[in-house]
Amino acid sequence: MDNIPGTGITFKKGGLHESLGVPQGQPIPAAKMRAALAGKHGPKAKRQAQLAQTLKGMNKGSAALAKAAAPKY
Repeated sequence: MDNIPGTGITFKKGGLHESLGVPQGQPIPAAKMRAALAGKHGPKAKRQAQLAQTLKGMNKGSAALAKAAAPKY
């Protein structure tokens, strides 16, 4: 189990792939992601998809923030 520091959120890497039946290392098709977000693969997959979507947005934002906060010499 991995966790996100400071949030108390824990997750299993590859858990969404496992829930959706997509082999690890391959991208999750958009149709399967939409179905997971709609709850068609069960409540666990829905929560995993929501977390994946949230973390995807946070990853882009944190990189931009780190670059903007870097000191300019």
